[in-house]
Amino acid sequence: MKKTIVTLIALSGISAAADLTLTTGIQYTDSSGNTTLVSGYTNPNNADIGYNTSYWPGSRNLSSLDFTITLSGLYGADAIQKTDEITLNSLKIKVTGTGWCQDEGRTITITSGENTYSCELADIFSGSGGGNGNTEGYLTFSPKDWALTLDSTISVSIKPADGVTSANLSVATADIYGQNNATVAWSGVTNVDMTDSWGNEAPLVQLNVSTVPEPATATLSLLALAGLAVRRRRK
Repeated sequence: MKKTIVTLIALSGISAAADLTLTTGIQYTDSSGNTTLVSGYTNPNNADIGYNTSYWPGSRNLSSLDFTITLSGLYGADAIQKTDEITLNSLKIKVTGTGWCQDEGRTITITSGENTYSCELADIFSGSGGGNGNTEGYLTFSPKDWALTLDSTISVSIKPADGVTSANLSVATADIYGQNNATVAWSGVTNVDMTDSWGNEAPLVQLNVSTVPEPATATLSLLALAGLAVRRRRK
């Protein structure tokens, strides 16, 4: 019996943790009133959803961007239980690889609860840069020990350096619209301040998180398994 319990403990430890990828979501309601959430990080290839990628704001002189990431609204978050312990492993934002995203000392500030991180965009940029075209790149933030819950929000603020008013910013976005009498809305990325109205667009973000059931839930599950093992052995 002891060996059985030890085995169950080991198995529960292995199955408890999970690594998940969460992305900007698209919530769409079809003509029959059925609502579905799909990933908006790439074109969902859905006949009800019109989807165009672009780099905002192009050549216009708009230099800052603020938006909020709501964990529970992201595509993939339905795999997380409300009581799960969540650790943020990385936050990735699609941007253009030209100098528009990392030149002139532009900074990014990421905040969630008591956690705050600030740096220059150049410090977390990856991808080819410096050209005149819209070459894809990424801003990747890899925090240490950022604990989240399903109710957590993450605020992202990208600003030009002090005294620099001419710097453009270009991030990867997608514009969505309903087709076949469907309606669409972004999910998980809200409060997008793009300075002016430029269609139904949102930044494309990807979060990698690790989840672990809270201890009480894991313990109850283990006890249930142990009880089942004892019952079977008595039979």
